[in-house]
Amino acid sequence: MKNVQRNKGGAEDVRRSKKALKTAMRALNKTQGDIFSHASRIQYRYLKDRFLLSTDNLDPLTAESLLANSIPDGELKELIHMLKICDTGQYAPGKKAEKKSLITDVKSLLKRIDAHV
Repeated sequence: MKNVQRNKGGAEDVRRSKKALKTAMRALNKTQGDIFSHASRIQYRYLKDRFLLSTDNLDPLTAESLLANSIPDGELKELIHMLKICDTGQYAPGKKAEKKSLITDVKSLLKRIDAHV
């Protein structure tokens, strides 16, 4: 497992944590380049900012272990599934079916996660 830690959270970190959802929603509306890598990058950045992690350079398994006690099981499983879809979409051709609803699904998931925090 990577050496990822939670920051204690000074005033600036707390502000960034509270604005994490708003920042992620704005970024999701500005889709650029590969939609899968874009959605993946935004989800990891949201997790870093919202949960005060030391880095956004994560993978689905690391995210799962770090957030196991912070997010309800249902949302955590859906988050990991979404991150894996993004990873697969980046490296495997032919994932056009999931591409259509990806941004909408990510927005919905991040809103539900934020409501539980």
